[in-house]
Parts: sequence; C-alpha cells; structure tokens
Amino acid sequence: MNGLRPASAFLIQFRTDGGPLKGKLAGRIEHVASGKTANFDSIHELPDLLRQMLEQSCGTHADGF
Repeated sequence: MNGLRPASAFLIQFRTDGGPLKGKLAGRIEHVASGKTANFDSIHELPDLLRQMLEQSCGTHADGF
C-alpha cells in the first residue's frame, strides 16, 4: 500500500447544516484504529486535529507522515 497504514486511517463526516454554500464546513473526525473522535466547526481546524490525533495514537511527532 505504498506506506499507507490502517493505523493512519480517518473517517471525516460533514454536517449538512450550514454547508459550503453558507461558508461553513463543520463535522466530526474519527481515528479508525482507536475510535477516538473530535468535532470541528471549520474546515480550517482539520489539519491540526489530524496531526493531534496521529501524535496521540502513534506517540510520535506526526510530521513524519
């Protein structure tokens, strides 16, 4: 899988209220391997949430992914 690991898999679910036409993409992110979830209120929050969840699950700095 070219370095892709199931431990690095995420599910991103977007809420239907608001939506891109109103300039808002909010929803929930789930780390598949651990089941940990986090909510986000803006698409701009996603990169930081991904990095935090990867660091927590791997116990390493996520820049290596």
